[in-house]
Amino acid sequence: MLRPLHAYLQDATRPLETFFERHPHPVLVVAPFESEEDPRFRTVAGPLLRPGGPAPRGPGEGAWVAPVTKRPGSNVFTAMVTLGRARNNDIELNASTVSKFHAYVTLEAAGPVLVDAGSTFGTFVNGQRLSPRRERHLLRSGDEVRAGQVAMTFLDPPAFLDLLRREGEGERPERAAG
Repeated sequence: MLRPLHAYLQDATRPLETFFERHPHPVLVVAPFESEEDPRFRTVAGPLLRPGGPAPRGPGEGAWVAPVTKRPGSNVFTAMVTLGRARNNDIELNASTVSKFHAYVTLEAAGPVLVDAGSTFGTFVNGQRLSPRRERHLLRSGDEVRAGQVAMTFLDPPAFLDLLRREGEGERPERAAG
């Protein structure tokens, strides 16, 4: 389930042990995109990708967070974290350029591995398109991932904490120089 980045900012102020207990999994920080829940309505998950869309109003606003972990009861694929437009994916990205079952992550000893599931518009890591169903990419913190036109950044828990702290600092009012 996607949650707004700003919903996590308070967690960054907690003791390190508490933060890592609450957030043990890597995350995908998802750039704003236009959702396609119902074609009769334009539901927006953050600002639109198209030029002229509303701009974020503050730190972390518009970005979304998806933990890279199984969602209880989501689907029968127990060995993979699925990503796609359909509601039964572990990470649901309801955008027209995201396939119903777009890609998946397997959690392996070397780390999380991303595979394109045969998507129409492709899965990219750091600008390189993955060969569908064949190419496996070992994800590293900071990797730029794109599913169709939905851009994301893969972060391990320490890098996620660093991002939250930077975003949280941007929310604080500046002190007047004295």
